[in-house]
Amino acid sequence: MTILKKDTSWSNVKKELSDPNFMKLLKDYDKDNISQNLIKRIQKYTSKMTTSKIATISIAAAVMWDWVLAMESYGMAF
Repeated sequence: MTILKKDTSWSNVKKELSDPNFMKLLKDYDKDNISQNLIKRIQKYTSKMTTSKIATISIAAAVMWDWVLAMESYGMAF
């Protein structure tokens, strides 16, 4: 939820993930305007976790993690 600038509490995460428009939110994410400050904030997580580590717990979470990594990579290119 950090990259979406949303509350990261578990209760809020569950609410956001159950939103029927959650996938549309990811698809329509404004990747062209990712701030360097946000990149630094998510790097606290991306530097410590791998997709394969997450996949041992949840394939769905691993797929979303790949999206976060892609947004980080895209944001760092600019």
